[in-house]
Amino acid sequence: SGPEYYVEDVSFNGNYIFNDSIITSQIKFNSGDTFNGMQFDISNMNLSNLYRDKGYLFSQINPSIIPISDNLLNINFEINEKSIVSVNRVIIKGNETTKEHVIRRDIDIMPGQIFSQSAIMESYRKLFMLNFFETVIPDIIPIEGKNEVDVVFDVQEKGSGQLNFSAGYSGLLGFTGGGGFSFPNFLGTGQSLSFNYQRGISNQQSSIPINNSDAMANQQFSMSYVEPRLFNTHNLVGFSANYQERGQSNFQPFDSRILGVGVRFGRRFHWPDRFFKGSWILNGSQREFFSNNIDDLISYYSNSIEDYIEYKNDQYIFPTSGLKIVQNISRDNRDHPEFPTKGSQFNWNFTLSGSFLGGNEDYLKNEIGFKWYNEVVDKLVIHQNFKTGVLHPIESSGRSIVPYSARFRMGGALPYGEMLRGYGDNMIGPIGASYPKGGNIMLKYSFELRYLVSENPNMYILYFAEAGNVWDEINIVDPFNLRRSMGVGVRIMMPML
Repeated sequence: SGPEYYVEDVSFNGNYIFNDSIITSQIKFNSGDTFNGMQFDISNMNLSNLYRDKGYLFSQINPSIIPISDNLLNINFEINEKSIVSVNRVIIKGNETTKEHVIRRDIDIMPGQIFSQSAIMESYRKLFMLNFFETVIPDIIPIEGKNEVDVVFDVQEKGSGQLNFSAGYSGLLGFTGGGGFSFPNFLGTGQSLSFNYQRGISNQQSSIPINNSDAMANQQFSMSYVEPRLFNTHNLVGFSANYQERGQSNFQPFDSRILGVGVRFGRRFHWPDRFFKGSWILNGSQREFFSNNIDDLISYYSNSIEDYIEYKNDQYIFPTSGLKIVQNISRDNRDHPEFPTKGSQFNWNFTLSGSFLGGNEDYLKNEIGFKWYNEVVDKLVIHQNFKTGVLHPIESSGRSIVPYSARFRMGGALPYGEMLRGYGDNMIGPIGASYPKGGNIMLKYSFELRYLVSENPNMYILYFAEAGNVWDEINIVDPFNLRRSMGVGVRIMMPML
């Protein structure tokens, strides 16, 4: 290695738009620092972006390094600011299915406005995050003889719909199969439409009354529709419905039948910053739990439900109904929907079920989650995920009904609750006589080191380490007593058709 050089002085010439203090704030070194080539390049880029964000697209930053002794350097930035530039046209190219207004409403720069580098890059990020496009390429075309440019966004679309079929076997549900379709960009309008149906044969006999020789022990149906930008505003509306029948297994000690519908409203916020969104869901459900043995129902829900259990057709039936409001506040500034290399996600879900809303499923539930993405080197990314939650039953009429699906569950690679690889499905946390009961408090942290193998289809390999647990009561929570696992894996995301 050669001798070290030190910065004696930093100076600027030709800056009239920004004073020396603003220019200095963009420089990554000071007088007396050891000279660093990377910091020098970053400083040069910062100055260029500073001018481009204010419309001085063609400004020129000419740095020079002047030796004044064997190990001392003077650094001078000669700045030619030139004239301010405005936008003539914003051109969309490559969209064959997606309507042009769906793209334009997520572009932050308009004809006639002063050029802004940050507005171009934020538009690029927002278009990518729609997840409608394989590539988004912004371009700038100068107009000869004028201080104007055309801004071009050239997009390459993904498949507009996905069709899926599946068949398999699990320890919880036995043999299962089904299919469905989803249109994340329905008819190119940006709306989302999905439908899914699954049927299966449980490992154990079911006592659901409709279960007979031509009906399966497990089946579920769901559909949803979302309009994310109602009348091209920042308002979201949506609708969902689901129906489920499930026979008893080691997943639950009784059979169940559930019907639910929900409506959703949402809004993008401008405060605390433009990355925040909120949504509110009003959901109603009816549930029936069946068993040949009344003790199976009481052992899970407690003695408080005994007076509400009905006996019909040689079956003990416990019916419940619920009406709940779910509020979600989120912030998302990731740079890519499938393989983020920087940015973060924040989610806060608050659920109020029952109480003054009606029904007999009464509880409060809070969930908070954070995700971070940091690029180590090109294609190598660290992903961290922290999540915690608390559920509090509300006593109502001497009883407090909390459905099994509302409680926190953890364990398995593809569970119905929180993933914790290396353990049985939903087997972490409170256990009943022979089945997982779910808990009221949850804590989880996971770390993944991801390496991108292919962009299209999106595929990456990963190393993971994670820890978590679920508890029933706050006084037994021990953040140092967590179930832990580590391993390697591969993820691939691609349209099925």
